[in-house]
Amino acid sequence: MDKIVPNILVVDDSKAILIVMKAILSELGMSNTITTCLSAKEALEKVKMDINYFDAIFTDLNMPEMDGMELIRHLGGLKYQGGIIIVSEMDHKVISLAANLAQQHNAHLIGNISKPVQLSQVSRLLIKVAQLNSHTLLKESAISKDELIEALKTMK
Repeated sequence: MDKIVPNILVVDDSKAILIVMKAILSELGMSNTITTCLSAKEALEKVKMDINYFDAIFTDLNMPEMDGMELIRHLGGLKYQGGIIIVSEMDHKVISLAANLAQQHNAHLIGNISKPVQLSQVSRLLIKVAQLNSHTLLKESAISKDELIEALKTMK
């Protein structure tokens, strides 16, 4: 798979999950674009350094200090435009609450993955993130009406 999602952040307080996610993302060809964090606080600091750097954030919900729901709330407050994917073994009702929270804070929740994580789930959600990014991340600013008219005049 081509690198459809250039920069990925994975947040989980379990080193084992981080290793599994890194292996799956490497299998999908994303090996040199993955950043991992053992805490939501650390992840938030990395995101704040450049709000547009990460195209996708995979986060657990159940973490000490700052949980995944609080991270999602902060990402919405920062106007993070990338895709957010929940990776959790929590009850479906809790994940639904997180989805509602994301919507209330204008965060782009793409979906959720249950543990144990499967390559097919990650692949499917990365495609959704790429679709989101193609619609929300403008690489170049649009030209003005006057610039378009001038360009058309010079083509004659």
